[in-house]
Amino acid sequence: MISNFAFLAAEFPETFDSAKRAEALAEGDPRAAAFYARRTVELAVQWAYKHDPSLKFPYQSNISALIHEPSFQKLAGQAVFSKARVIIKIGNQAVHESRETKPAEAANAVRELFHLCFWLARTYARKARPADGLAFDPAHLSRKTDVVKRAFAELTRMKGEMEAKDKRKIVYTDFEDELGLGAEIDLPEVGEVDFARFKRKARHFLREHEDHIAIAKLRHGRPLTPTDIEELQAMLLTAGIGDAKHLEKATEIAHGFGAFVRSLVGLDRAAVAEAFSGFVAGSGVTADQIEFIDMVIEHLTEKGAMDPGLLYESPFIDVAPEGPQQVFDFEKTKKLVEVIKGLNESAAG
Repeated sequence: MISNFAFLAAEFPETFDSAKRAEALAEGDPRAAAFYARRTVELAVQWAYKHDPSLKFPYQSNISALIHEPSFQKLAGQAVFSKARVIIKIGNQAVHESRETKPAEAANAVRELFHLCFWLARTYARKARPADGLAFDPAHLSRKTDVVKRAFAELTRMKGEMEAKDKRKIVYTDFEDELGLGAEIDLPEVGEVDFARFKRKARHFLREHEDHIAIAKLRHGRPLTPTDIEELQAMLLTAGIGDAKHLEKATEIAHGFGAFVRSLVGLDRAAVAEAFSGFVAGSGVTADQIEFIDMVIEHLTEKGAMDPGLLYESPFIDVAPEGPQQVFDFEKTKKLVEVIKGLNESAAG
C-alpha cells in the first residue's frame, strides 16, 4: 500500500513503521491508530533528542516534557509543537478513556503526524528529504472493506462466546487434514476477563473493609509491613475473592501487592491534601497553583498512585502548558515529584 510516510522509510525506519501502522488502522481501528500516532511522535522526538546536541533534556523524560522543553519548541516551531500536542492528546484519550475513538479523530491524528514527520525528515534526513510541495493524501488511509467488517464481526462474536464460557484453554479436535494434530493453546484474552472479574470483586470487598488497619494505612499513605501484606492476602483468600494465582498476577502487574490494593481503594483525600499543604500555603499562592495541586490531589485520591510524568500531560498541561515548572519554581517542582513518589512508595509491599 502506498503510504503518506514513505519518505521516512530510508533513514527513519522505526518511525516509518509506526506511522504506517497508524495510517493503516485509522479507519479500521481508530483507537489503535491513535495509539500508534502518539507512539510515532515519541519515536520522532526521541530521535531528535538523541542526534541533535542543541536539544537539552528536561527534568522528566516523558514525551510531554520533551516537547515542552524550550530548546525543542525553539527548534521545531509553534506549528510542529501544536501538532505534537494534538496527537498526544488524542493518543492519551484513546488509551485512558472508555469512550470509543472516532475515525475522524484518528484521521486527524495521522494528518497532523504527517506534518510532524515532514518536519523531522526535512530537518534531519541526509539523503531522502521530502519535496517542498509534498502534501498529505487522505486517500492513503486504509478503508475497512465489507470483508474486513464481516471478519471483525465474526471475531467479536467468537470472543464473546469464549468469554461466556470463562475457560482459559480450548482443545481443538484431531482433524485429519493438513492442520495436523489438535493442540491445547493459551487464550490470554479469557485470562484477562477472569482477572478483571477478580479485580471487581476485590475492589468491592476491600472498600467494605476500609476500617481494617492495613487498608487504613494504605489509604492514609503510611508504609505497610510484611505482616500487613500477608493479612491483606489472607483476607481475600479466606473470603473466596480469588486464589493464589490471582494474587500472584496482581503483585506482578502492580509491582507489589500493596500497590495493587492501593489502586483499588485509593487514597484518603484529607491525607493527600495534607501531604501537599505546603504548596498552597501562604499569601503568595496563585489560582493556577491551587488548581494544579487540586488536580494532583484528585488523581491520587481516585487512583491511589501517580506517575510523575503525567504532570506533563493533559489535564495538567491544560492549566500549565509547560508543566509544573510554569506554576512553581524548580525547587518546588522537584519537591512536588518527591511527594508523589513518596506516596507511591508507601504502598510498596
